Amino acid sequence: MDKLSKEQRSRLMASVKGTNTKPERKLRSSLWSAGMRGYRVNFRIKGKPDIYFPKCRLAIFVDGCFWHKCPICYTKPKSNVSHWTRKVIENQKRDKAVDSYLKSRGYKVIRVWEHDMRNSTDSVVTRIRTEVEDCRQRVAIAGKDH
Repeated sequence: MDKLSKEQRSRLMASVKGTNTKPERKLRSSLWSAGMRGYRVNFRIKGKPDIYFPKCRLAIFVDGCFWHKCPICYTKPKSNVSHWTRKVIENQKRDKAVDSYLKSRGYKVIRVWEHDMRNSTDSVVTRIRTEVEDCRQRVAIAGKDH
């Protein structure tokens, strides 16, 4: 049984942001502090990645643990179970379709869990830095060949 009225729950859920969330802002701040530049925010490619490095074709998504069903910390909803279960499953299907679409067109995709931004931000930044540096080396080598 939900502790909030239907109207209160509706207002609460309507206030949930889809972009510029706290984990996204923390990641951008951490990347900036680590000296990483050249990324774009909410770049308009399929799936609308939260962070995008155009020169490396690297799309980064910061996924909420509830909304995308984190295998570590997902908690099943207590009310309106069928609605939320369906919504989360649709999100997972869309994530897979977006990943497949982007990868088939030469993009690299990194998905970061919300809890990783709370617990291991440094390792997330290291993972992204490694990918960007590898990409920049490939671009530099390719440029020398021409």
